[in-house]
Amino acid sequence: MKTTRLLAAVALATAALTACGDSGEDTEGSTASTTVEPGGVATDPADDSAENTEAPAATQTTGDKADAPEQPKNATEPALGPGVMNFEFVECEQFAMVALVDADAARAIVPSEHEVLVDADGLAMFTHVSKVCNDIVVEGEPMGPGQFDTQWVSITGPADERTYLDYPEHMVLPTDYLYPINFQTDNAGFRDAVAAFGTPIVLTESSEMEPMGPGPQSGSLVVADGGYEWSVDNTTEVNTLVYFVHVLEQVDECLDYRYEIECPAAVKWWEGPAQLEPVPGSAIHEAFGPEISGLGYGVDLSCNVTIDRTFEITVTEDIDYTESKQLDVYAPVSGSDQPVVVFLHGGDPTRSPDTRRARPEAFALAAQGLVVYVPHWNSLGPAGGSQDTVCATAFAQATAAEYGGDPERVTLSGYSAGGFSAAVLGLIGD
Repeated sequence: MKTTRLLAAVALATAALTACGDSGEDTEGSTASTTVEPGGVATDPADDSAENTEAPAATQTTGDKADAPEQPKNATEPALGPGVMNFEFVECEQFAMVALVDADAARAIVPSEHEVLVDADGLAMFTHVSKVCNDIVVEGEPMGPGQFDTQWVSITGPADERTYLDYPEHMVLPTDYLYPINFQTDNAGFRDAVAAFGTPIVLTESSEMEPMGPGPQSGSLVVADGGYEWSVDNTTEVNTLVYFVHVLEQVDECLDYRYEIECPAAVKWWEGPAQLEPVPGSAIHEAFGPEISGLGYGVDLSCNVTIDRTFEITVTEDIDYTESKQLDVYAPVSGSDQPVVVFLHGGDPTRSPDTRRARPEAFALAAQGLVVYVPHWNSLGPAGGSQDTVCATAFAQATAAEYGGDPERVTLSGYSAGGFSAAVLGLIGD
């Protein structure tokens, strides 16, 4: 039965293939022209103030120009634009390990936008941090207790020293700059809040950390695509005042985040030899091998973190891709020849087609540097909605370059009925 349904859908979709290309000649109706400028702002081609003339690929024309309806307005929204988020790690026990690693291995895992900091021996610095906190507070809202793990590679940055007046002798510390490889937590509320802000963070499947103290201590973490175990022998008790100051920079295509971390720590803490053993197949294992050895530190602390987001995703809404259907485009503000995804939301006979259902998925894809087209389409429409999806895909190929996309790299994706439609179109080919 499923095979029969799929073959029928393929036949309907094949019949829909010619529907978009012929609409300019055979469809009676009115002209609806939408010109999308490179910045994503819609203008009316009939505007005499514009220098131009030649209709771009983003223009859809049908029927008699004399009967043109009111020009649709495309709303360009700088979604996930510049912003700041603050959170606190409250009353935490923290294990941190600092290790020297091969500089070429570090460069392989750090984007080319950053310069890896290398010492006189040609080695780079890798840092692992695990902390268990009594509370994690995001923008004043307690999220409850949780574990947070992260790994960093030291990168170059401008000279920066900060003075802390509330410490004896006005402590002056240099700022270190790091690139974050991973963020992981077992606190779902914290993960959701930070992910909504755009920071890539993974919810762990399991995580453990033994209480800090003299002698051996260990911990572990498991995520869907890997994990690790760590251990330390706390052999030395240190009695000194510390204040950790870190700046994390993360720039990957359209992403540009700066994390400022300040952690006043207690006087008593521990030191000892430590090891991190990544799970085979994980990114850290692929870069640095089965074991990373360094010096471990155990300390009680609380941390204040500020994330300053300066990247931007531009959203252009309600662009006509046929006479009666619209789509939204989510695109990084920087970059060119980026991969393109036409993302089809699920079908729901009880609701009108609405691209806004796919906003979370579209933002997530665009944040990875993809140009994302999300069409209004109806799974109960002609040819099971295939005419809509075929036309949306053709429109994406024709206009991809205007949004920084590569028309030669267009992928169909979706969920529920959208995933079924994408699969059908994949079967019929070009």
